[in-house]
Amino acid sequence: VFAIQDEIANEVVAALKISLLGEAAETMDRDQTNDLDAYTDYLLGLNALDRASTENLSRAIGHLEAAIAHDPEYARAWSTLGRTYITMEGYGALSLEESAAAARHAASKALDLVPESSEALAVLGMAEILDANYDEAGRILQKAAELGPNDAVAIGYYGQYLLGAARPQEAIAMFEKAARL
Repeated sequence: VFAIQDEIANEVVAALKISLLGEAAETMDRDQTNDLDAYTDYLLGLNALDRASTENLSRAIGHLEAAIAHDPEYARAWSTLGRTYITMEGYGALSLEESAAAARHAASKALDLVPESSEALAVLGMAEILDANYDEAGRILQKAAELGPNDAVAIGYYGQYLLGAARPQEAIAMFEKAARL
């Protein structure tokens, strides 16, 4: 009886996931890992990134690299590693060139695994900004925001681009959306 209940519950959840999230559910599933150690290291890295300081950013890199060592196909860990490199430039821990190259490498790895990853595209777009390729950055960041309408990272990074492109009203709308998310 319990096995049948579990099977029915799993099928209901799968059906709801498809109808509520559509293709986003498939992308989210491919972006994740089934390795508990990789996921634990990812969460520790994300926590360190969210509490950014020069020391915590170094910790974040260590944890995210450990997550990737456990599961080299963990796309979310790759894209979050790229975010960390972008953030390190802002803290003066990496030069523009180092940050852009490292972020681009991590984002490319994530995109090889999940080509529609909005976070990985957003990181790639920010790397283009660091390299002063503003037109390409705008194109990539807009695509990231479109692919990830509920991705606060993609929306926030696109807002940063819009602000730099002297489009303050659009930037404010993106920042407000990112804050809500």
